[in-house]
Amino acid sequence: MMNSLPVLPGSSSEAVAKEAIHNTDQGPVNTPQGKVSVSWHIGQQHRLDFASTGDISLTQRDIQHLSAHLPGFKPQPGNGDQPLVTVEHVQTNGHPVIVQCDRAVQVMAPDNDIIPDTLPHLLYGACRVEWLRRKLFPVHAACIGDASGCYLLAGSSGSGKTTLVLEHARQHLKLPERKIMSADKTLVRFTDDGQLKAVAGTKTISVRNHDMPKWEPVVSAGVAEAGKSEQSLTSVGDRTHFQLPSDYYSDPESEVPVRDIVLVKLNDNFMKKTLTAESARHQLFTLFLDKQREDILIGDHDAVLDGTVPREVKDYLAQKLGDYLRQDGRQTRQISGSLQDVYQSIMPTLSMDVQPPLMDKKKR
Repeated sequence: MMNSLPVLPGSSSEAVAKEAIHNTDQGPVNTPQGKVSVSWHIGQQHRLDFASTGDISLTQRDIQHLSAHLPGFKPQPGNGDQPLVTVEHVQTNGHPVIVQCDRAVQVMAPDNDIIPDTLPHLLYGACRVEWLRRKLFPVHAACIGDASGCYLLAGSSGSGKTTLVLEHARQHLKLPERKIMSADKTLVRFTDDGQLKAVAGTKTISVRNHDMPKWEPVVSAGVAEAGKSEQSLTSVGDRTHFQLPSDYYSDPESEVPVRDIVLVKLNDNFMKKTLTAESARHQLFTLFLDKQREDILIGDHDAVLDGTVPREVKDYLAQKLGDYLRQDGRQTRQISGSLQDVYQSIMPTLSMDVQPPLMDKKKR
């Protein structure tokens, strides 16, 4: 059973909002009052509960979009999952209003302010706050590697993280041990002995529509599996979303040790340098907190989901990140250049000479 939520004053759905919401692992549940509720697996053995009194119908496109934003997302919760946060949408014709409390968010807004494209941002914003309170950090970074360890590929939007993930997927065809942990956002935790581990990632890969032909062999591998995995190509704005077959990804139930963190940028000028621990900490601190997605706007900017987290979380991150980066032998590299140069610098030993050039001047 979900946590009870506060009732918004003046809501025409007060009687519905006061009731507890029940969930099963069989998908959405329609209550007698018309409320639709569903639970999903996210992150490290956690569960996200969502409910709506409005006309909400999630399509395969919507589910795929959620998987692009929420690390560890699965359509069905696990038996041992613990509740992370409850998000409830109360349908109204008025201006959006948000009420936040411990492990619960209630949004009063018209349906079209939530579905389809605001929902992933709303749910991620609610999860982000609760993850951070539990000292789990949703780093704005892709993550690639093999069974022995992985590399966090950090950088702003447009730095080339997705392109490097796709190249890693293509190399997987020759070296199956090379796996994708995360395509865009990686949930990590610090261990008591000072290590950093990736615990969950986003599986959905998002590619600009005009770049899709360049990755046809890789994309085809995912589409060919559609009949088995129920994955498909879906469109969101100017992007196409898809997932690859499960063997391309690391074991979703395993934590993977992070070898090193690499700040990446695909461009025409090759450059590689090792950052000092303090320089790396300053650059990585905001990425570990995902400050870029701290606050979420609902409707016509009339309501804001407040992503502020307790000061103790920031103090904890500052200390743990510093300790991790100062370890003997630890390297945080900043690498820029062509796809071939950057990928080979991160994951050497496999020649890319036989591969056709893929990149133009527009990188992601």
